[in-house]
Amino acid sequence: STAAFMIDAKTGEYLFSQSANARLPMASTTKIMTAILALEALDLDRKVTVSAKAVSTIGSKASLVAGETLTVEQLLYALMVVSGNDASMALAEAVSGNVDTFVERMNAKAKKLGLTNTHFVNPCGLNNKKHFSSAKDLAFLAQYALKNPVFARIVDTIDFSLPPIPPIAPATKETLRKFDNQNELLKQMDWATGVKTGSTPYAKYCLVASGTREGVS
Repeated sequence: STAAFMIDAKTGEYLFSQSANARLPMASTTKIMTAILALEALDLDRKVTVSAKAVSTIGSKASLVAGETLTVEQLLYALMVVSGNDASMALAEAVSGNVDTFVERMNAKAKKLGLTNTHFVNPCGLNNKKHFSSAKDLAFLAQYALKNPVFARIVDTIDFSLPPIPPIAPATKETLRKFDNQNELLKQMDWATGVKTGSTPYAKYCLVASGTREGVS
């Protein structure tokens, strides 16, 4: 790895460190912050109407449809299991009314958590020279996020489905939306519990992972 950092999730004790404070692009691991802000601001059963702007976002998507209404909980699964950039924008708009204001909230939260090598420009992880984090910051962000039981449940989910999209003439069959988590550790290691993958041509492959063995997380 270019950089890596491991902590005891309960105590925060450093277990391994390699270039841990290097400021690097973090791709979709960005969505950890997006999810926790949404969880802290919105009720899970709140209905959100997906905007055309959210659907038009580039990168990985959860096949959201402009004008459809989903719950915050469904959008959180679409965000963390599917890694939908469209879901990240929909949640940002639901929390703050617009993406720019939400990003300000992301940076304020990073400052509050003491993430000194982190700065956000968007809620999904698209490439930008001013959008970066460090292995150490991501570890402590994940430690904070995993204290939320709903977040912990979502990031430990392998399979997820959104309601199918009704057919649009002349099509007669609905479009299924079934997804599986890109975090292969969840499928290969029975002790793995999360959290989030990320990849872009610029960031390469990024991973924030958690697990519990013999009572130690």
